Amino acid sequence: MARRLAHHLFGDPLRVQGEGRWERDADGLWLLRRFSIKNFEVLDDATLSEAVDRLREVEGSGWKEVDDPHAELDQLRHGSDEVH
Repeated sequence: MARRLAHHLFGDPLRVQGEGRWERDADGLWLLRRFSIKNFEVLDDATLSEAVDRLREVEGSGWKEVDDPHAELDQLRHGSDEVH
């Protein structure tokens, strides 16, 4: 895996998949203790606006109706209407 990843060092952003070990600290926060990469994919360098524009072109995606993609993504991530 290290040899495969070496070609991308300091290059394009990657999405990695794998197995990890998480522990909860005294404050209830999750801490990643170990992560073993099993696979990865190279991501493009599109901005959020470019990615949303592409999603809006997909028939039935629902993104054409979203006025504020940042707020929508924040709501999806955090489950509230507040923008952080």
